[in-house]
Amino acid sequence: MISTINEINDRLLMTFGPRAREQIENLVYFVPWNLRENWPDVIVDIASVILGTIWIF
Repeated sequence: MISTINEINDRLLMTFGPRAREQIENLVYFVPWNLRENWPDVIVDIASVILGTIWIF
């Protein structure tokens, strides 16, 4: 999850430039959680594990 969030931050910085760094650092990320299993809601297949959704606030 951390690498996914870091990748999002990097792409946002490339898109909006260094002047938006403070706003990008203040974003909040929410990943849906499977309460029954106490695990992030992920999609698992043979090749990878994928976060189904990330909400950015």
